[in-house]
Amino acid sequence: MYSKSIVSIVTNRIWERRVRDINLIKYFSILLFIFMLLILTSFYAGSYIGKPFSFTDLIALVISLIIWSLVFYFYRTTTKRLNYISKLNKILLSFLALIIAAFIIGLITGEIQF
Repeated sequence: MYSKSIVSIVTNRIWERRVRDINLIKYFSILLFIFMLLILTSFYAGSYIGKPFSFTDLIALVISLIIWSLVFYFYRTTTKRLNYISKLNKILLSFLALIIAAFIIGLITGEIQF
């Protein structure tokens, strides 16, 4: 009969916790990058899309849709490789990433000033 030592059990639990934490950091960084891209796309494309719809508006809309579809494709392919993350953690990390991304983009674009 095979018995595990206490040291190997503790080592395995530490390793599992470390992998879980790195998994959450990866998910958060992916979300932060995606939210920053989406906010920047909306910020710069919004100035071209206006009330009198013209050819320039159409081009800006098509470019925005292409960028958004690429971002969502990137999200799907990168999160497939991650381990299971609970829905509560996903919601909390998404909310935190959205707030931080909005703050960073606000600083970069000059909308937020100190």
